[in-house]
Formats: sequence, C-alpha cells, structure tokens
Amino acid sequence: MRISYFSLDEVNQFVVGRWAGSRGFRVQRANCGPRVAGNADGTAIILDLDYLMADSRAAWLQRVLAGEVTCPLLVHGHNISDAESADLRRCGAQVCRGRLRKTIVDGWLDGVMASRGATCEGVGMGREVSDGFTTPAPSA
Repeated sequence: MRISYFSLDEVNQFVVGRWAGSRGFRVQRANCGPRVAGNADGTAIILDLDYLMADSRAAWLQRVLAGEVTCPLLVHGHNISDAESADLRRCGAQVCRGRLRKTIVDGWLDGVMASRGATCEGVGMGREVSDGFTTPAPSA
C-alpha cells in the first residue's frame, strides 16, 4: 500500500518512510510545489502543514474541508490552529499537533490497514493527538 506524503521536511520524510516501511507501506514523497493539491497517488495521505508552501497549505486545507479527500488522512504540524484542528477532525482527518511520533503513525496505519477493501471514509475519524492525548471530534 502506498502513502503520499506532502512535506518539504526531508527528516520527517525519511523517518515516516522507515516507520511505514517496517509495516509494509511504501511512502511516496509527493510534489509540494506552489498550488499543488491535486490527486495523490496513494492509498492514504499524510500532510505536514509546517512544511508546505503557504499557497499549497491553503489549497490542501480547502480541499479537505470541501470533502474532496476521502482516503485516510493524517495531518501533522506544530502550527495547526484550534479552529483548523476542529475543522479537519470534522472532515475525518486524524490530526497530530506538535511533534510527530511513531505511536501516532502506527495507530493511523492500523486504521489504514483496517480500511483495506472497505470505503476509505472515516478512517481515523475526528481524532486529534496533542502532547500524547487523544481527543474526540467536536459534535457537528
């Protein structure tokens, strides 16, 4: 299974590639250029909002909030606002604020594996991890 990873951070790309690779996933470094928020070529998507160009970050947020991303989605970054986090979780993304940790990626990958052969919608539905605590999605 492939994961499209949108980040300009080479360290995170390497680390996530190792973590996911040990579980049988292949992480594809996706194009993070200006205004890139096209279709990802993978089973799931990871977005590093700290290491996307501003216009690409805005385009991805708009796409996710419009419901255009239906595959499993993990969004991480130190600079995710409370409002962005709540909106992303409402749209089904798992959100990791702060440092990305192996336990977070592993838990998300468990959800991706569980969704094989089923619809991708709702994987990681509305979870946020911040400083090691998981919080539920806000009610609509």
